Amino acid sequence: MVVILALLASYSFSVPEMFCRVSVNHDQTLALLYRITFECDALADPVDVVDIGLPTRGWNVSDMRANLDGTERPVMVSSYIDNGVEISLGAGIGPGDTGVLEFHGMCTGGIYVDDDQDDWASFRFSPTWFDGSLLTGQTHLVLEMVFPQGSTPDSVRYHEAQFDTSWVDKDRVVYRWDRSVRLDRSFEVGIGFPARLVSGSLMSRPSEPLFDTACCAPIAIFMVLFLFIALPLFFGIRSSIIRQKQYLPPKIRVGGKGVRRGLTVPMAALLMEKPLDRVVMLMVWSLIKKGAVTVTGEGAGTRITPMGLVPEGLRDYEKKLLELIAGEEGLTAKNLETFFKGMIGDLETAMEGFNLKTTREYYTGVMKNAWKQLEEAPDATAAAEVFADRFQWLLASEEKPQQRLSRLPVPVFIPASSWPVTTGGTGQSINVAAACGNLVSRIESAAGSSVRGLTRSVASVVNPLPVSSGSSRSSGGGCACACACAGCACACAGGGR
Repeated sequence: MVVILALLASYSFSVPEMFCRVSVNHDQTLALLYRITFECDALADPVDVVDIGLPTRGWNVSDMRANLDGTERPVMVSSYIDNGVEISLGAGIGPGDTGVLEFHGMCTGGIYVDDDQDDWASFRFSPTWFDGSLLTGQTHLVLEMVFPQGSTPDSVRYHEAQFDTSWVDKDRVVYRWDRSVRLDRSFEVGIGFPARLVSGSLMSRPSEPLFDTACCAPIAIFMVLFLFIALPLFFGIRSSIIRQKQYLPPKIRVGGKGVRRGLTVPMAALLMEKPLDRVVMLMVWSLIKKGAVTVTGEGAGTRITPMGLVPEGLRDYEKKLLELIAGEEGLTAKNLETFFKGMIGDLETAMEGFNLKTTREYYTGVMKNAWKQLEEAPDATAAAEVFADRFQWLLASEEKPQQRLSRLPVPVFIPASSWPVTTGGTGQSINVAAACGNLVSRIESAAGSSVRGLTRSVASVVNPLPVSSGSSRSSGGGCACACACAGCACACAGGGR
C-alpha cells in the first residue's frame, strides 16, 4: 500500500491514473511495478514523501528503485510503516502540479497452497488506496497480474473480480483489470495456477481447528473483539500520542552520512525533538546570559522583559525570538508556532548531507558527558565550574534537571552574583539545584499558556499525522481464512504513511 504524508488541514490531491503490475516468477519472487500519477490540488501543500508497503517481508531495500518524472529518488527502509520503503520526492509535487512516481521492487514469498487443491497455488493482491477525505476525483486503474512462465490460458484461473482482458506474453499469461474507480478502498484480485509452475515449497494454508468451533464460539467472539477492537485501539492511541511529539519533517530523516557537529544547544534539542517549551527555555536562558532580556516579577506577574538593547553576536533565531518578546503581542502560541516552523526549516538546511541517527547519538553523548563531568567532579568547586560551563546542556537533557542536581554526591553552590536570575534569597551563594529550579519555574510562569501544547500544534503543521489508506496487513499463515474467495490465500501490501 502506498500512503501519502499529508497535512490534514490543507492537504488535497487526486490520482488521475495508476498502473500496477505484479509478476509472479518461477522462483516465487514477486516483481512489483507502480506508476502513479499524482495531481496536487492548487491550494494544498506539496506531496513530498511517499511510503510503499510491501506484500511480504522477504525483501531488501537494495532491490528497490524509484523515480519522479524520470529523476531518480532515494529509497530507504520506511521510518513510519512496519513493512515497507520510504521515497523522498525532494521538493515534491507542488500545488497545481502533476508528477508521475515510478517504483520498482522485488519481494519473495506470498504464494500459498490452494485452499481446495494441494497441487495448486494461490496469490491475492490489492494495489494501494487512499483516504477519501483527502482524495478528489476518480482514478483510471490498470492492474496487471502476470503468471509464472509456462502458464497457458486454460491452466490458470482468477478469484473474485473477473479480469477485463487477458493475453499470453512470452509464455506467460497476463490478466488485466482496467477500471474507473474511486480509489478510497481496496481493489482485491486473486489468481490460481498449478503449483508446478513455481519452484520450492509453498506457504501452508491454516491447519484445521483443534476444537469444535461451536462450543468455543463465545470464547472466539471475545478474542476477536479483543484482538481487533481493544488492542488496535490501545496501540493506536499510544502511537498517536507518541507521534504528536514528533515535529521534525520527514525530509530531515532522509539519507546523509556522518555527524553534524557544531549545533547550538537549542538546535541540538530541536534535532532530538525535545518538548518545544524546553527549547524556548533554552533560548530565553541564552538571551538572559547575553544581556538581551531579564526575568521580572513573581508568580502570575512574572515576565520576560527586553533590556532595550540588541547585543552583538545574537544568532538569527535569537534575534527573531527577541523581536517576538519585545513585540506588542509578546510570546503567543500563534507566533511561536510560526517561529518554530522557520527554525525547523533552518535546522533542515543545516542537516543537509548529514545523518540524523548518528547526529542524535552524538548529542546524546554530549549531554550524558555533561552530567558525568558534574557528578564525577573531584570536589564542590570543580563541580560548580562544570555547572556554570555546561548548564545549558544539563537543562536540555532532563525534564526536571533540578531533581537530578539535588542528588549530586556533594552539595554544590555558586555565587549568587554570578546567577543572572534573581532567586529571592539574601545569601551570597545559592545551591545549583535551587538556582535551576527557580529558573525553570520563572520562565515557565512567564511563558504561560503560549507554550502549552506547543509541541503538538507544531507537529500537526510541520510533520502531520500519517494518513492511513485503510486496513491492510502483510499476510501470515492465518490470512487465508479471511479471504473472500475460495482457494486463495492473502498477500496484502502493508500500510503506512
